Order: sequence, then structure tokens, then C-alpha cells
Amino acid sequence: MYVYEKLFNLRSFDMVLFLIIEARHFYLLVFEMKNPAITLIDNGAETSHVRSWIKEMFACYLEEVNHPRGLAIKGFEIKMKKLDWATSGNGTDYGFFLMRHMEKFRGGGVA
Repeated sequence: MYVYEKLFNLRSFDMVLFLIIEARHFYLLVFEMKNPAITLIDNGAETSHVRSWIKEMFACYLEEVNHPRGLAIKGFEIKMKKLDWATSGNGTDYGFFLMRHMEKFRGGGVA
């Protein structure tokens, strides 16, 4: 199998991360491929249709490349990661908060 083909079908990846920047707000959508889960890492509790749209598009992509998780991803619920250091009082430093969240996140879904 070619190297590009391995990257293309994502079978060797444990996690796929999507950085989302929406109206100057940074957050992360994590698809765990080995231990099935979709985790939202976000400093705020804002609701958005963008994350659902990304989930649907990613599931379609996985189906297209015949990934074993392709069909399952559609049924997964996006769960928000509880973060001890999260704050909703700071509306300007989302990028810094996201970097901190990424440092601490190790996968494993949301308990």
C-alpha cells in the first residue's frame, strides 16, 4: 500500500482532530478511531450546527474510503469534555485555552 493511501484512508490513526474557528471562537472536535468516541473540547458551551455538519461530512468521507468506523460515526453522540480549568468569562483568548486543552487531552471519550 502506498504511503499516501495509508494517510488517505486513516486506518492507522488513533484520533483525528478538527480545529474549528467560528466567529473568532476556537474549539476542537476529536474523533477517536480506536476507542469510538467524538469529543468536543471547548471553553464555552455555545451551540453550533458546524460541529454536526463536520461529523456528517467526516462520516461520509470514512464511508467513501471504506473505513471500518464510517457507518458507526454517524450514530455517535458528540460529547463535551468537562475541563476543570475552563472559563466562560474570557472571550478573547480562545486560542490559548484551546492549546491548553489539547495539552491535557489524552483521549478515552467523555466519562
